[in-house]
Amino acid sequence: MMGKPQEPGPAKPLLRRRSFIIAVNAALLVIAALVLLGLDCRRTGEVARAYASEEPPVSAKACLARLGGPSWALRRLRLYLSLPGWLAPRRAEAVGLLAPCGPGAREALTGALLEAEAKVRAAAAEGLGLLGQEAGGAQSALIRALGDPDAQVRAQAAAALGLAGPPFGKAVEPLVRMLGSDQSAKARSAAALALGRIGAVAAPAAPWLARALADQDWMVCDAAAEALGRLGPAAREAVPELVRALDGRPQGRSAVADALARSAAAEALGRIGPAAAPAAPALTRLLDNERPVVRMAAAEALGRIGAEAAPSAARLERALRDESPEVRQAAAKALGRIGPTAAASRGALNLALADESPEVRQAAAEALRKIAGR
Repeated sequence: MMGKPQEPGPAKPLLRRRSFIIAVNAALLVIAALVLLGLDCRRTGEVARAYASEEPPVSAKACLARLGGPSWALRRLRLYLSLPGWLAPRRAEAVGLLAPCGPGAREALTGALLEAEAKVRAAAAEGLGLLGQEAGGAQSALIRALGDPDAQVRAQAAAALGLAGPPFGKAVEPLVRMLGSDQSAKARSAAALALGRIGAVAAPAAPWLARALADQDWMVCDAAAEALGRLGPAAREAVPELVRALDGRPQGRSAVADALARSAAAEALGRIGPAAAPAAPALTRLLDNERPVVRMAAAEALGRIGAEAAPSAARLERALRDESPEVRQAAAKALGRIGPTAAASRGALNLALADESPEVRQAAAEALRKIAGR
């Protein structure tokens, strides 16, 4: 005989109930985690916004402290940037706070160069520049960013390349191309300044920097002149171009912009030093320029050329009577730097000891001591 079938016990309903409770608890945990993540991301975004804001300014140190210190801040910022934009809308501000976290932020900043939003990419390039030598490994990514469709990104990438090293060698050629062909004056200016910051390694770029002195935008001219000045004697090959920049005025350039460009070129020649001696006649002619800022720059440059500028001493004597005290002071200092070969100027310098400007009197007295070899 077959026994009576057993009636189903309470085991299966109990198992189903337990599974349901576990699923509900898991869902609640996920919801709680998402809520906490959202709150943490919101806090990270607010701190990043505070750092980016200037009203009131909040220091990087204070912002990092609010996120648990540099190490925890870096983790939180990386998490924030890994989320979609609708959850993490303040991406540019968050990227801007990465660099203060230290060298560990290089990878995150490099990745942010690929973000969809231009201002985020620009912030990433700027951050890599702030890391300086620690961003050397990001040079390839920054070079690629020189071709970004956004001018601000290109400019920030160029600026960063002037700081992200050494070695700097592979950045020189792309920066030269950018200087010669970019449509944005801001980007061309950034490329010139970066080449100057790179220093001696960028000496082969001197001819291109010299050509940039004829740029229609005075900001580019000024940046190119500053870069040549930073290169110093290594930029001696650019002296002829610098002389042309002193004598010529590109069509369409305003009088103010022209004065600034000529002053910058004169300063660059002065920083090249004695190797710029062939420019002394052009600099001497500039002492007759109508703008005091140009006359002062010319006198200072002649002084930095030194004894090689001795033939200009007579014209510098006349500059001791210039209507501008700044020009008179620069002329006195220049005669002192020319040294004993300017001995014939002692009479004019003695008269300058009675100048109404104390700065001019001091410069004249110092010049007389140098000419006397003391």
